[in-house]
Amino acid sequence: GGLNLELLVELLSAASVKVQDEAIRTYVRWLSMPSIVTKMDIAQDTELRSAVWTQHYPLSTPEVVDRQGLLIIIPELGKLVGMLTEGKLGPLLSSFTNSAPSDAPHNILHIIVGRDAFPGLRERKLFFNSDEELAKSLTLCGEIFDRNAELLKTAGVGEISVVFPQPPRNPRFAMFITNPETREWSESRLSRDMWPSFANLLELDRLGQACTLQRIHKEVRPTSHIFFGTQPSVGGHKAPAPELFMRGLYYLQTDADSFSDCLSDYLLVALDELEHAMLDPRVSKYGQSVTSRIYFHFMQELAMEPDSILQCFKETVNAFAGEHGSKMLKLGTDEIEVKVRRTTSNGAETLRLASSSLGGGYMKMNMLLEEPDPVTGNPLRWEEVSATTPREKHQLPAVVGDRNSGKVQAKRVAARRTGSMYVYDLPGLLNVALSAKFTASQDRSSLPMLSQGDKNTIAGGRKRSPSPRRSSVTLPADLLSATELVMDWDKLELVESDRIEGSNDIGMIAWHISLKTFEYPDGRDIVVIANDVTFQAGSFGVREDQLFQKASEYARNRGIPRIYISCNSGARVGLVEELKPMFKIHWIDSNDPSKGFE
Repeated sequence: GGLNLELLVELLSAASVKVQDEAIRTYVRWLSMPSIVTKMDIAQDTELRSAVWTQHYPLSTPEVVDRQGLLIIIPELGKLVGMLTEGKLGPLLSSFTNSAPSDAPHNILHIIVGRDAFPGLRERKLFFNSDEELAKSLTLCGEIFDRNAELLKTAGVGEISVVFPQPPRNPRFAMFITNPETREWSESRLSRDMWPSFANLLELDRLGQACTLQRIHKEVRPTSHIFFGTQPSVGGHKAPAPELFMRGLYYLQTDADSFSDCLSDYLLVALDELEHAMLDPRVSKYGQSVTSRIYFHFMQELAMEPDSILQCFKETVNAFAGEHGSKMLKLGTDEIEVKVRRTTSNGAETLRLASSSLGGGYMKMNMLLEEPDPVTGNPLRWEEVSATTPREKHQLPAVVGDRNSGKVQAKRVAARRTGSMYVYDLPGLLNVALSAKFTASQDRSSLPMLSQGDKNTIAGGRKRSPSPRRSSVTLPADLLSATELVMDWDKLELVESDRIEGSNDIGMIAWHISLKTFEYPDGRDIVVIANDVTFQAGSFGVREDQLFQKASEYARNRGIPRIYISCNSGARVGLVEELKPMFKIHWIDSNDPSKGFE
């Protein structure tokens, strides 16, 4: 929580050497995660307290890259001028001098500005009361770093974090990085007021390259952050819908028994925070066009096999969507992405799990093996994870606009603005509901017989949750399969099609769906017909009538139910094109149409 982190920063300047040393060790190890700290030395001279450490990112190969870190604690910012010397930076200088000539600067410098960086600040009711003083301090820091740019380069310093404690509020943070070409130091605004390692762990640089970000600030939970992203229009096209990005870190120890619990609980917190963010004036002015995505980075390693992780992820997200689906639709939540590391015999490997609607369909699942940068841990590329198919390498796509999402996402947003939903999400929504129902039915079958009045209650009065947590539910791999039925207009017959979602040219869609339930494990077939409200408001024209008729006949001929889900604006009134030139308007004055017609 925020209070613990705030106290940790204050304890870095504690009067007791024992307390201070313990705070330094905790701070460095916590800040370095998920990297492993292999060595740490704390020193005291006449001017300052400092710590030097070595860390490396956990990989699945024995070859790792060591990074050196230096933490210095100064009583006030004015002392910083005399701190950046060869003597003080000696540990970084010696380590980087022994590196390969081609190595980019990757060492870390942390500066803690006393117990209270703003001693003259009296009003501290709000977190941002220190804005004016902070701006002056950051300007001074930038000037000092620029004057010592050559020394910092020689020491291999790639990033500098400055921490400004301001009790009783949370500390202020600033991250300085260098321009690769000019070598000038400047503040990374995306990292402002975030714990030094968070911007990297939340992959904000990649996010910031894709869209313009505004942080929706909140002080309560420092391990989660919400950003509002917008993109400009390109080539005269309408700008993509704005998005809320909820990105969080989970530091608690997680294992096979608790992974589902932790994920479910964190997802619920994420929806609450997104709901609050929707009230921000910068967001609310866009109305129902705003969509959202959730990203979690689990910091502790999991001792689970990839298939087990994926199965747990699928069951947990499906159960969560089954219970909170209406809220997810209201908030426009179109993607849940989870990054985990799992323990292997050679070290650790990184997996990225996603449940996404961005490429079409509703919350489709996948899992990728991530190849991280051996220095920073940032993703370089992904590989498919499958026991039955060869691994295929993917270049890392952009965060926004990836997976052919533009066209489909625009239609999804348009449907939501009408108060409805995108028609191609229907099979996925049915699959989520079916998963939750299947799980609940299987759970009920394993419970002792309950009285008629207790069907929704487990012994002890606790309400049953649809979550699969701590259950041994095994869902069929082909729980639901949907095949789109498309009209062959030359023959006026329905044909099965696997065309790209969203490529329909009429406002009516039909599927042949096979679904399995706990009561019918062999499956049942149905035909589903639905209007596409994004195509001419879902109205009925001649072609829509023909598809509806043929799909209904298709169901009757096979003796299976036909379900019609209606969302339309009625019949589409039109004219035969050949007749349009025959219509004339009898104007009162043909030379002045503004006078009206008779």
